[in-house]
Amino acid sequence: RLNTQFYSPLADLRGTTWVIHEGRIKLYNGDVFGGHTAQYVLTLEVHEEGRIEISQRDTHTPLCNVVLRGGRMFAYYAQLRSNSHELESGAKWKGFGLNGPITVIPSVDGRPARIEAHQCHLAHGTRRTVFDVKDGATLEVDTMLQFGWSANTLNPNYAGLVKTGGGTLKLLRPVGTRGTFDIQDGTVALGPKGHLDDQLKLNVSPRAKIVLDDEAQIVNATDLASALCGTADVWFDASRLGLEDGAAVSSVPNLGTAGGTFDNVRGLGSYMPMPPTYVADGINGRGTLFFNGSQGLVTTAYTNRDARATVFLVSKWTSWSGTGGAGRWGGPFSMTAKDPLVYSDPTRDDNQCAGALSYQHDNTANFSILSTYSQDGSVSSLNTGLTVGEPYITHSGRDGGRKIIYTGVWRDGGYVIATNTPAGLGNCDIDATAIGARLRAGAPQILGAGHTSNRAYIGQIGEVLVFSRDLTTEETATIYAYLQSKWFGAGTLSDEQAKALASTLAVEVPENATAHLAFNAGTTTEGVALDVAKTGAGTLRLGGAITGAGYV
Repeated sequence: RLNTQFYSPLADLRGTTWVIHEGRIKLYNGDVFGGHTAQYVLTLEVHEEGRIEISQRDTHTPLCNVVLRGGRMFAYYAQLRSNSHELESGAKWKGFGLNGPITVIPSVDGRPARIEAHQCHLAHGTRRTVFDVKDGATLEVDTMLQFGWSANTLNPNYAGLVKTGGGTLKLLRPVGTRGTFDIQDGTVALGPKGHLDDQLKLNVSPRAKIVLDDEAQIVNATDLASALCGTADVWFDASRLGLEDGAAVSSVPNLGTAGGTFDNVRGLGSYMPMPPTYVADGINGRGTLFFNGSQGLVTTAYTNRDARATVFLVSKWTSWSGTGGAGRWGGPFSMTAKDPLVYSDPTRDDNQCAGALSYQHDNTANFSILSTYSQDGSVSSLNTGLTVGEPYITHSGRDGGRKIIYTGVWRDGGYVIATNTPAGLGNCDIDATAIGARLRAGAPQILGAGHTSNRAYIGQIGEVLVFSRDLTTEETATIYAYLQSKWFGAGTLSDEQAKALASTLAVEVPENATAHLAFNAGTTTEGVALDVAKTGAGTLRLGGAITGAGYV
């Protein structure tokens, strides 16, 4: 029985795990472990016979780093106010604040983990709650999921959620938040009469499946592009976020097979203290992230010790030299080993580490010089003709098998240059990937006016794809065509390319159930094919409109 608050002396709890193996921890006070936006590092792990319970009415308890192994979270006692009704945007912050991540591992006896409450709130301060339900595990969410609150957001209703892992997330009540629901892996099941707020945007990976019980319905804008992109190890797509203009973005899901998220956290020398902001009308009218020279997002979910790393990146520099008292030579993308301190000099950059890959514009007065770097080889793409403020696509990479490092550049209007440089490359040595910043150990990113070695980036980034496998000539051409069509509005996809990019929405309806799937006007397939693969003996009713579908 806890009736005190632990977050003031938080240093004493850092890195610790509280395991509830059996019995209950009952909370008799709000904010027991921290305030609503607290990103503390205490982990709560609840096993099959364990339970964590809010036992005081009108209290709110934010939680972070929760691990459930068949355990239960219970908060009905906190849900007694008349304005805490389903789908009401004015509901107070009561019940659990699910800041996440919520990790669910298989129980020893097969029972599902459960969250039971009238309502819980998502993503206080983080904008998205990650539900990582591992293979063989099930999480039953018997609560109304409402939006959280963040001082960095213009509209609190836009908090969203992310489903990762190969297990099953069962939503037994409506979801009342309006951000983005990214279903990256595994299964999401809506219970009887289950539905999502009609302003919630749904992103579905080709690796995921949706199960709709009787009278469950989805009438949301749904983004399913694209299957080929979904095979990338890293896939960052700002246009899929669907946020309001100017929103701070501290975490973005990696849609690629490596999973995980791009986070705005401290740690490696490149990690930046402030999150970038969302630009609703960015490149070609699509959403992008704007980095102001002191921001960055990093993921450590992707590792690579193979021969190849191939990168596609869509970006637009809005400033290069002298802005805000800082010098030039910023870098929008970087991959390197997690610990480049293997060198005697602790200030080594990514381009001074073997097995790394980064690129940036030159540190001379010529912005059009674009350089791709690694310690074991570098290449400069000269005479690109690029100007500050012009969007472009780069295709860069390293191939330890062929011993080359290369860069290609596409402007709006076509391909401008490609360079292959022989190099004594070995295999990749990548543990961290940064967007909007350069990975650098032990030294500041920004050195001030007059310095040519600033690592920060000022501009917009729309999409990043990283492949570890060797793409075929046809696959490479299809990625080019997809990015140019999407971000430049240039050209059209051939029938073969549209089919290669096609995505399948897998929907299961159990026997004796009738469910509803209606694509609203916001649904887009980026002009590629959309297949709906329905399984189960129940009935699925289809409707709605799809924008840009080449095939259905």
